[in-house]
Amino acid sequence: MIPIALGLILTLVPAAHAATILSGNLFYTTYQTQGGPAGPNVYKMAFVYDSAPALTLSADCLVASLMGADGVLFDPNDSTHKTIIVGEQKSNRVASLALGTSSCAAIGVTERNADGTAATGQAYALATPNKGTLWMIPNDPSPGPNHINVATLPLTSDGVPNTVTGPDGTGVTGNPVLTGIAFIGTQGYYGDANDAVVDGHFGTISSGFVTARVAVVDDTVGGTTDLNGSLPTHGMTYDGYSGCIIASGANQIWQLCPGGSGGAASDGKFHVRAKIATGINCVSPGDVDPANANCGISNWDQTTTDLAGHLFGANNNGDMLFVDYSSNASRLINGNLGGANPVYQTERYVRAALDEVIDGNDGNLGCVVTPGGYKNRFNYKVIPLSFMGHNYTAGQVMTIVSSGGGGVNALGRALFSALLNIHYGAVAPASVTNILAAAEADYIAGKGDSTFTATLDGFNNGSAGQPECTK
Repeated sequence: MIPIALGLILTLVPAAHAATILSGNLFYTTYQTQGGPAGPNVYKMAFVYDSAPALTLSADCLVASLMGADGVLFDPNDSTHKTIIVGEQKSNRVASLALGTSSCAAIGVTERNADGTAATGQAYALATPNKGTLWMIPNDPSPGPNHINVATLPLTSDGVPNTVTGPDGTGVTGNPVLTGIAFIGTQGYYGDANDAVVDGHFGTISSGFVTARVAVVDDTVGGTTDLNGSLPTHGMTYDGYSGCIIASGANQIWQLCPGGSGGAASDGKFHVRAKIATGINCVSPGDVDPANANCGISNWDQTTTDLAGHLFGANNNGDMLFVDYSSNASRLINGNLGGANPVYQTERYVRAALDEVIDGNDGNLGCVVTPGGYKNRFNYKVIPLSFMGHNYTAGQVMTIVSSGGGGVNALGRALFSALLNIHYGAVAPASVTNILAAAEADYIAGKGDSTFTATLDGFNNGSAGQPECTK
C-alpha cells in the first residue's frame, strides 16, 4: 500500500473584500488499495473560489475505506447530492455511500458485486446513461477486459456482465480496455487511452455495447487528419455547459465538440476546439509528500465540470487542476482559437494516488426547472441557446421564459424552459424531442399550439420522471 499523506491545507490568501464566486465540496478517490484489504480511499474537501481570483482548498477528511476506489459519481436518483457511487476496482465491488449533513464519514454503505456471475468482476470508471442504470468499466486487462458490468440504480442488486464488440474495448489491441464513457443525452461515447499515454481512440458505444469510431480533427492547428489512435481519451466527461466532451489523459485535457457546440462545424465529426497542457511532475514534489512515488508522471485521469464554466481535474500524480473558463464566449476551456483564455487556472497538490474527483455543484443529474424557476430562482442558469439555426441571447431567453400570458407566450415559456432543461442533462422522451422543431416554428410564426405547450409544460414539471432541481 502506498502511504497516504496527511490532509493538507492548500490556500492562496484572498484579496481583501474578495467576493465568493463559487464554493462547495469536492469528493475524490485514491487508487492505492486496488482490490483490498480495505483502506482509506474516499475523501471530501471544501473549496472557495473568489473574485481575487483565488482558490482555497480546506484540509480533506475521510468519507470511507473501501476495498478499492476509482470511479465516483452522484447517484442521479438523489437530487440532494447526498449519495455517491464508487467503483471498487478489481475487488468486484461497487459501493453506494450515504453522506451525512455534518460529519465527514459516510453514514451508510451499501455494497454489491460488480459482476454477480463471477468473482473476478471489475468496477473502475463509472457512467450513467439514465437514472436507473450504472455502467462499470473494467479498465484492467486482467482478468476480463472485454465487458461492461451493468447494475440498476439505486444500487440494490449485483451487476451483470455485457460483452463489448466492435473495433475497441475487446481486449485484443494495444488499447485493450475502454477507460472512460460519457453520455450526450442517451448516446454514449467512449475513450480507451492507456495510462499516461496519448494513444486513445474515440467513438460511439450503443446500448448493446457495440463500439464504432468517430473521426476527430484538431481545429486548434487547422487539422483535417483523423486523430484516432493519438487522443488523450483516458478520462471522458460530458460538459453540459459547452455541450462538448472533456477528454483527459497524460498531461493533456482536450475539449471535443460535436457539430453546433463550441463553434464546431456540423460535418459528422468531433472537433478539438481547445486544449490544456500541463507539466509532468506534481507541482510540489518531495517537500509536500515524499512518499508519493508517482510525482514524476502525469495522467489526468478524470475531470468534472459544474455547468457554469468551471472545471476540476484529478491527476494520478496527486495534483488537482481548477480552471475558470466562464468568460470564453464559445464556452471553451482555453483560447486556442482566439477566444478568451481562462479567467483563472491553478494546479495544486492534494494527495498521493489521486484518482477521480466530482464537484458537489455539478447539476447535470437530469432534474428539471419550470419557467417560474428559471425566472425567480435559477436565473443564473439562463444561457444563450442555438436551435434549428436560430441564435438566442441569454437576455432574449430570459425575456421569453419570464413573459406572462397565454398563446404564443405560453408556448415560448414552455419551449425555452424545455430546451434549457435538456441542455442541463434532463433526458427528454420522444414525445418531447419529436415536437421541438415544430414548436419553435410555431413560436417564430407567432402561433401558440396548446398541445405543444401542454406536452412541454408536462416535461418541465417532471412528467418524464425527473425530480425538480434543488440547486
